[in-house]
Amino acid sequence: MEFAAAYFLLAVGIGVVLSWLSIYSEVWGYRQYDHPRQQIWLLAASLVENLASASGRRSSSGAR
Repeated sequence: MEFAAAYFLLAVGIGVVLSWLSIYSEVWGYRQYDHPRQQIWLLAASLVENLASASGRRSSSGAR
């Protein structure tokens, strides 16, 4: 059980870090999201996205 919890946290953590790095490359490269509130919403959405995908739920688009 400990291994499963550690594996879950590691998988979600790596997914969150990769999502955040891609968001900040977008912010720094294209300067599309200038307002800090927009950046916070993007970071929160990436956290929710990674938690939802790690829990095994399907996306709303029906993609597999």
